[in-house]
Amino acid sequence: TRFNSVSPDFYQLVPWEGPGYEPVGYGFRSVAANINAMRRVEREAAGLSEADSLKRRQAIIKEVDEKGIIATPANSSINELVTEAARMSILSEGDVVNIVYDGHPHVEPRHR
Repeated sequence: TRFNSVSPDFYQLVPWEGPGYEPVGYGFRSVAANINAMRRVEREAAGLSEADSLKRRQAIIKEVDEKGIIATPANSSINELVTEAARMSILSEGDVVNIVYDGHPHVEPRHR
């Protein structure tokens, strides 16, 4: 394949006081934060009634969304708009585009 190594900008293995290497960097922290959030949801909802489990899971997900540490559908719409704006600009040979946040957020070509 073309891509055979992990970008050191997002993930590195570094020596540490224990055996082997320790993973560090944004990529590792991002994966760990997602896994820890999933484990928390499973752990804190376990053994509850269906209704209480749903309430607890929803509360945890709301907390995760509000912290903004990991990307979720509720807190990532701005990233998606920026990506769509870049795509639209590139496909129109660098034309400027607008991100419209009012009402239904979307991207549109800038009218000259």
